[in-house]
Amino acid sequence: VIYQNFPNYGIKITLKCYDSDKCNRPFYFVYLILNLAKLIGQNDSSISLYQICKFNEISDKFREAMSSITSGDIDLQELCDIKSYTTRRIDFCCQFKVVDPQLYIHLLNRGRFPSRGKYCNMGYENSCYIAGGKVEDGKIIRHGSITINIYDKQAEMKAPKNHGKGYTAEDLSEAENVLRVEIQAFRRKMIYLKDKYKYPDRCLKHYLNISLAKELLLDYIKEIAGTADYYTHRTLKRKVTEAGFNDELKKIKILNDLNGNAKNRPTLREYIGSQSGNERRNLKGILKTMEDKGINPIAIPNKIGGNITSVSHLRSVYSLIEDY
Repeated sequence: VIYQNFPNYGIKITLKCYDSDKCNRPFYFVYLILNLAKLIGQNDSSISLYQICKFNEISDKFREAMSSITSGDIDLQELCDIKSYTTRRIDFCCQFKVVDPQLYIHLLNRGRFPSRGKYCNMGYENSCYIAGGKVEDGKIIRHGSITINIYDKQAEMKAPKNHGKGYTAEDLSEAENVLRVEIQAFRRKMIYLKDKYKYPDRCLKHYLNISLAKELLLDYIKEIAGTADYYTHRTLKRKVTEAGFNDELKKIKILNDLNGNAKNRPTLREYIGSQSGNERRNLKGILKTMEDKGINPIAIPNKIGGNITSVSHLRSVYSLIEDY
């Protein structure tokens, strides 16, 4: 395996050699990781994200960069054509300046995780991380087509795994109060999207679509966090009363069970899991009717870790993406 990083171009190259019993000779795979913002010169800061542009511009910049990397070798010209590559993964990202990213992470980690068994909650502090896979012997065995990561960008830059990357005080200041949302789509998702939208191949140009990115971001965020905004416990109970539900007392009890005990508040997943079969199904139905009325059962707490919470309302991540 040969690995080479070309940070000025935003390109990382890995060359892998495989032995072939059929051909009695080795064959090679070239894997590239592209930072599109760097490749086309949109990296005006350490937290810059790629902004959609014409694919011809990407293709031209890629050819220019790879021609330089391959020293213009005529036998390697195919490597300079971005259409020669098959897309195995794309990270669809957006980010927002918010009042308190830590509060979002706290609420998300208490909130609506998928219940179909193909996701696991893991990750570093100050992150809401959901990976496709299963747990075996305490380790994540990936088999999913996507990973969802919602995190405090400044906290991520300060995390031990990123020590040595040379972030400046200016970089960290720019990342303050930035909440980043990522949907990492892997090979299985790339194939699924190709078949769904009848793309002729898995060339990168088909996936660089703002409508596609927004569709994926909204679909998965709805699944893991719902669509309703966050409010205080008192406001949520008032909204339930104002909605005129026939089973108002049941809904008030759910809100109290989830948010009433400051020292032992369950996550929504834990709360649903504590119910028996019929009760669990009924609970999910009640939660659905609450969400339809814009009521998120997870309340903004008065305090987090001893620190008083200064906000009484937060827009949902879903609504932030809708307006992105």
